[in-house]
Amino acid sequence: MAKDYIKRAERCLLESESAFSDGDYPMAVRRAQECVELSLKAALRAFAIEYPKRHDVGDALNLLKGKAPAWFSSRIPHLSAVSSDLARKRGQPCTATSRNSNRHLSYSAAKTLKTLLLRRGKRLPSVDAL
Repeated sequence: MAKDYIKRAERCLLESESAFSDGDYPMAVRRAQECVELSLKAALRAFAIEYPKRHDVGDALNLLKGKAPAWFSSRIPHLSAVSSDLARKRGQPCTATSRNSNRHLSYSAAKTLKTLLLRRGKRLPSVDAL
């Protein structure tokens, strides 16, 4: 299941980038949020941790402390904050003043999270085994 979530997260990231390029900022944020959600649920699933049935799973990441590799555990506060921020902004109307913020959230944050989970040589061990 974790491997499938990562595959879906990759698709959501591509769709987020495409929506941003098209000027569809609300969809870019939505797809970025889905990328983050699926990536984090994959990490939780990889360590057999049942994730909450909601869009923001940031709080559940604390359950990975002591189980996940140090490179991932050190990023848990940031990942949790990004998850919460995107979940809160998902579905909100985009204003002209929020476009730069949405660009950062929809493109940079989602790409960073995907990179954390898929970086060569530093994948989560349980995901590699799938």
